[in-house]
Amino acid sequence: MSRYLPLIALLVACNGGAKTPPDAAGDETTAPPGENHREPEATEGNTEEGEAKPEEAPFDRDAFGDPYFLAAEPAPTVENNVFKAVARHGGGCAEHQFTIELGGIGKSLPPTAMASLKHNGNGDACRALLIAPIEIDLNEAFAGKGCIGRLSLGTPPVTDPQAVGGPLSFDLDPIGCDEKAAPAE
Repeated sequence: MSRYLPLIALLVACNGGAKTPPDAAGDETTAPPGENHREPEATEGNTEEGEAKPEEAPFDRDAFGDPYFLAAEPAPTVENNVFKAVARHGGGCAEHQFTIELGGIGKSLPPTAMASLKHNGNGDACRALLIAPIEIDLNEAFAGKGCIGRLSLGTPPVTDPQAVGGPLSFDLDPIGCDEKAAPAE
């Protein structure tokens, strides 16, 4: 009910949702020039139950691999440079892997690794909802990539309050910062 309150307030503010009869409307039009107003079809923008269906962005497979989301409890963390989270995804018939894909390193101080969490379901078409703990050693993931002191991790955006999504940010114990720089020639 609470999600409909803004709509109810809008209807009340707009004369209770009552339409102005065509003969009382005068010469004013609300349609853009060159277009006539029409009532939406019964199926436009509605679900089978007749309620408005919220628009959802398609899952970005290029950025995140196969569909998944991270559980809000326990919250994703980085402890001793190990990323820990709990993922939920479909499957049940194949082995799934989660990896961190480095996109670049920012010039900030401390240097920030800009990465994304990718899920590979290995073509698993089974439909069980799986809950999988994730632990990824960032020392291994970022070995040889330069000095990194912070992680900005992209994960799929979510609207569910029991999930965490979007960009996540973590402070790290410096990785690769004690490597000797090549001498200048």
